[in-house]
Amino acid sequence: MGAYKLDYLLLLLIVVVYLVADAVGEYVGLGALSTVSMVLLVVYAGLSMFLFSKGMTIGKKLLGVRAVKEDGQRAGLLTMLIREWIGKLVSALVLSLGVCVDP
Repeated sequence: MGAYKLDYLLLLLIVVVYLVADAVGEYVGLGALSTVSMVLLVVYAGLSMFLFSKGMTIGKKLLGVRAVKEDGQRAGLLTMLIREWIGKLVSALVLSLGVCVDP
């Protein structure tokens, strides 16, 4: 659960930085701020893909946790993409079944 929260907190932080930099950049005429923020978002996505291939997300890496398949093998890139993006989205759409939440 902690890794899940860290993943979304990091992503939220990057999106907020991007939106603020974009707004400030337009206001003061510095389009470079939004460009730097976009590079940050691309680096985050690239790091996520790299860690997905090792069965981790950024939050899992920070907490020392790894996803494995039922047979104990390491979850690869395709498994992690399906698990993290498609599986969690579908789970959240169906009354958030399968999504851990704090009481």
